[in-house]
Amino acid sequence: VDDIVFSPDDESYADSTQWHLYTIDAAQAWDITKGNSDIVIGIIDTGVYWHHPDLEGNIWTNTGEIPDNNIDDDNNGYIDDVHGWDFGSGDNDPTEDAPVHGTHVAGIAAAVTNNGVGIASIGFNTKFMPVKITSGSSGEFPFPFEGIRYAVDNGADILNFSWRGTSYSNAEQELMNYAISKGVAIISAAGNDNSDAPTYPASYKGVLSVAGTQNGDTRYPASNYGETVDVAAP
Repeated sequence: VDDIVFSPDDESYADSTQWHLYTIDAAQAWDITKGNSDIVIGIIDTGVYWHHPDLEGNIWTNTGEIPDNNIDDDNNGYIDDVHGWDFGSGDNDPTEDAPVHGTHVAGIAAAVTNNGVGIASIGFNTKFMPVKITSGSSGEFPFPFEGIRYAVDNGADILNFSWRGTSYSNAEQELMNYAISKGVAIISAAGNDNSDAPTYPASYKGVLSVAGTQNGDTRYPASNYGETVDVAAP
């Protein structure tokens, strides 16, 4: 068996700054697959600064839309949604107000990899769909229902939720069920409250709840834990 594994040339991977990719044996995984441009991760978050040179090449494109013609070409209810939707502003520009949270999440999941700069992503060639569910930079997420349904109905294969609440909602569980019925995998952060109390959407049935670890493969001190957590990862 050939034990030589693929090693991307991205700066932060090469100098081991991205220790987490070594912890999860990403190189061994990349030897099996480097992702697939037909797979789309819905980044349901604060928007994404997708013009970033380490992101732009992997953004999802809605091929049913003709850009900037002010027509809903694919009749999905959203005009010119070529690269996702901003539910906070009600427009087709899901760019993050300040490239902090959603941009960070998109980079971890699906940054352009092996391009000699920036970071590597576990998704490698996988596409990401930015869906902004915030209004301004308040840190609140007032439009999760709309954003989740949009991503599912427009072809996302995976949903990523890097946010949490503390209240259970029958309507939100039904929305998770709807996504799962469409073959969508749902991944959610367990939260950073250093608590074993259930959080949502991570604790809904059918959602993979992910706790956090730190360098050294121990629990990140703030990470939530407990019976509702399915897996821990850096």
